[in-house]
Parts: sequence; C-alpha cells; structure tokens
Amino acid sequence: MMSQGKLFNELKSGKVFPVYLLLGEDIGAKDEFLQHLQKSLFNETDEKMVNVSVFYGDEAVSEEIIENLSTFSFFSVKKLIIVRDFERLKNLKLFSEYLESPNSDSVLVLISGKKSAPKNILNGVEKYGRMSIFWPMFQNESERWVTLELNKFGIRAEPDAVHYIIELSGTSRNELKGQVDCIVNYLDENEFLSLEKAKKIIASLNSYTVFDLCNALFVKRPGEILKIFRYLINNGEDLVKINYFCGRELRKLLEAYSLKNTGYDFYQISSTLGFRKKESERIGTILKKIDIDTFRTLYSSIASLDYTIKSNPKDISVVSFEKFLMALGK
Repeated sequence: MMSQGKLFNELKSGKVFPVYLLLGEDIGAKDEFLQHLQKSLFNETDEKMVNVSVFYGDEAVSEEIIENLSTFSFFSVKKLIIVRDFERLKNLKLFSEYLESPNSDSVLVLISGKKSAPKNILNGVEKYGRMSIFWPMFQNESERWVTLELNKFGIRAEPDAVHYIIELSGTSRNELKGQVDCIVNYLDENEFLSLEKAKKIIASLNSYTVFDLCNALFVKRPGEILKIFRYLINNGEDLVKINYFCGRELRKLLEAYSLKNTGYDFYQISSTLGFRKKESERIGTILKKIDIDTFRTLYSSIASLDYTIKSNPKDISVVSFEKFLMALGK
C-alpha cells in the first residue's frame, strides 16, 4: 500500500503502471490523480476521447471491460480503463484472472469508496501495479488546501473564514472543492473573503443556488424550476449571473451533443468532459430528447433574454426569464 503523496510523485516522475487500485472516501483526490494520469498518457484531446473508457460497477459487464482491456489501441500508445465502484461488478473473478498477466498496452484503474478489496485483487495489483487509500485530509492540510484553491481564483481569505468552510464541509477534498467552487461564484477576483462574508454566502448556499437551477433544467417540472428561480431572485441573486450560468449549462450540453454526433459513446463523452456519475446520468437523459433545432431556439432565446435583462426594468426581465425557464421544464 502506497501513500497518496508517493503515488502522485511517482506519476510526476513519469512512471505509469498497468493497474492501479484507489480505495477510500476522498473522491476529489482520486479524481485529481485520474486527471494527472490522463495528462501523462495522452498529449492530445483527441487521443483522450478515443482511448479513455469509464465504467460503473453497478451497470457494467465484466466481460466487456476485460475485452476492452485486452485489445490493442490503434490511436495511442496506451488505453485507460476506469472502473468506478468496481466492487459492485458481478464477476470479479475475471479481474483476478486478468491481473495475473495484465496487458501492458492498457492502464486499468479500479476505484472504490471502501477501505479494502478482495485478497485476490489486492495480490494482483500488488504484483504489477500500485494501490493507495485516499483518506480525507488532516485539519492543517485542509486549511492549506482551501487557501491555495481560493488563491487560484485570486481570492485572499481570512483564516477564520477558511476554518469556517472546513467546519461545515469536513476535510474531504471533494466536499471542500464543491464548497469552494460555489463560494467563488459570489466573489470578484482579488476580493477578500472575511468570516462574515463566508457565513453570508454559505447561508444562501444552504437553500438553492444557481447550480440547483441549472441541474433542474430539462429534468424537473416547470413549477419546480420556477420555485428555485424565485428563491434566487427573492434572495438578491443577479439576473445577469443566472443567465450566464444557464448559458454555460447549454454550452456543456452542446459539447456533449456534438461528441455524440461524431460517434463517441457516452462513456467517452463523460470522461472527456469530466462528468461525475449523477451529472453523467442527467445529461445522458437530456441528450435523448434534444436535437439541433432545439439548441438553435435556446441560443436565440438566451441571447434575446440577455438583451432584455440589460435594457429593461427588473420586473419585465423577471417575467421574460420565467417564460424562458418554463420552456426548459420536463
């Protein structure tokens, strides 16, 4: 078993093994390792699209994954196969057999939130690859990490504000990253984050955020979408900002739609665009019922809405926005 630090340092030095076993609760740190691994394996975005496959243990078929691992890639030196929640696969015996002689042209990453794995899997990984348990950070580590993450956005933070964020979120990188990503959307570059400002922002986040609104588009009923929108407006959220995030959500959907139309399966789309499982499921559902004409209409509507917001009183803009959102209901 290897520490997180040694695992990352080994990867930075250029060493890549045919199999990795990533255990533990810290999803964010494991995703960070996957990002570094993909950068080590692939130079071009196109290489990544073709040669990265993501499977989920509760959905995938073991035979399909093993076949994928065993075939040669014509487009790159390596193939990267990621299996999340691998312990839920119905036929783990196939993996223990594969690990007796893994394909050197493939890199298999087995991921689990548990702290242990079956002995035959552990033995196979130990012989040919690397394994590590990704624990949540200690308090002092998380303080440094949050401070650095905020600095990336040009934001300086009062120590008490950092402590408050950690107190509410815990020390898991995944939870902290989600909290930091939400907070920075309420701040301008070079703004100072005080304790009082952090409390005010997080208090508003505990109900509905613009992310909740975006996640509701196309999958929630119009009434539910309007409920979130009206909450945001009543709590002082800026219409321009809401429109920006709705536009960003449409761009994300259009990127996924474009990849789908060029022949990529959804595992490749999800991996290329960095979707997490819940986000992947939501966007996969939306893509089944949306077409290019819908995108044309939506982009025209959101451009018109942007003009309305910037050139009319708030009441008129709110009514126009609600009309737009009604069309994005389930």
